[in-house]
Amino acid sequence: MIPEGQSAFPSTFNGKPIVQVSVTEIQEYMRCKRQWDYGSANRQSLVRKGAAYGALSTGTIVHKGIEAQAMGKDPFAVADEYIAQQKAEMEQAYLERVGTTMSPVEYEPFTTSMELAKTYLRNYLEHYGQDTWAPFKLLHPEVTMRIPFYTAQGDLYAWLVGTCDGLLQNPSTRNLWVGETKTFSQRPQLRDLLLDHQIIGYPAMIQMLTGHKVEGVLYNGINKKLPVQPKKLQSGLLSREWIDTTESAYIKAIKANGDNPGDEYYRDILNRLRQRDQSTENPFYVRHRITIPQSAVVEWVENVEKILWEIANDPLITFNKPWTGCWDCDFRDLCDGQLRGEDVQWITQANYKRGTYGTQKALAEDHGETQVGSLADLLKAVEISR
Repeated sequence: MIPEGQSAFPSTFNGKPIVQVSVTEIQEYMRCKRQWDYGSANRQSLVRKGAAYGALSTGTIVHKGIEAQAMGKDPFAVADEYIAQQKAEMEQAYLERVGTTMSPVEYEPFTTSMELAKTYLRNYLEHYGQDTWAPFKLLHPEVTMRIPFYTAQGDLYAWLVGTCDGLLQNPSTRNLWVGETKTFSQRPQLRDLLLDHQIIGYPAMIQMLTGHKVEGVLYNGINKKLPVQPKKLQSGLLSREWIDTTESAYIKAIKANGDNPGDEYYRDILNRLRQRDQSTENPFYVRHRITIPQSAVVEWVENVEKILWEIANDPLITFNKPWTGCWDCDFRDLCDGQLRGEDVQWITQANYKRGTYGTQKALAEDHGETQVGSLADLLKAVEISR
């Protein structure tokens, strides 16, 4: 809330723009301050030129498709619109760098990646059906939040921002839950999720806005993996070997083979696949109901407050080169070039541009319909009946 006697939020603190720091940006700051300095919208705000057709775009397509269906839109029309935008950006960046258009061969990685993403989305929607968060009630998808942080003297010095994938309600308790969707290549372990930074962070933000406890988080994991097709035996029937596939995929394979899914031969394998599809052993989809300890929320907020204060006061930039490598850094060429004494300015101009993504982009593009900064905003956005 705005302190008494203050007519509007100030735009500066200590002579500099007030930082807006997302929940994910806090992780990047703790991981490596140099990496954070390159990419943060509060610092250099660098993004690679062209489309990011790797893991980032794959996850974005799945998220956009799930959100579109929840809003009553065509998920694949929304996905195609995003893909077209990414393709246009990639083409423009290539033209600026090379001076000519891309060849069909150079399009292949992008096209393959995007088609895979749409397949992951299609399989997910087929698996969970129209109401993908059931049995929880979806109150609102993609809620972007802003929370002000003040000094002891009442001066605004930072905004904590974040976007949860869904605000849910437990139908049995009517308490609030947060939905969090993640695509993955390595199956997450429940013990690692229980006290994860983002898992605790979004419920903490909602509690700060509403003053009411958030009961938990529904973790929604989607494996970036396609069902394996059963082999065809010499008999002409399909193998009943236990493979990573689904009941629906196996039924499609049976029909494509000219067989009847109701035949006795396929009954056992289809029953086993159906049971696995509905269990926690499903190789493609992971759902965990994670309750949030209030002690973890309190400590999370205290920790974040200290980090925001550091960021708001122009921290010293250091780098971190772990022995596990920097596979998770989007700016490795810049950092390595700096360490080797190369022309960092040239690397930056050749490969990067100023831009942003995620919550920071939502804050810049959105006109307030899905942003919440108070309990009143939240109730208006999701129309919770009390």
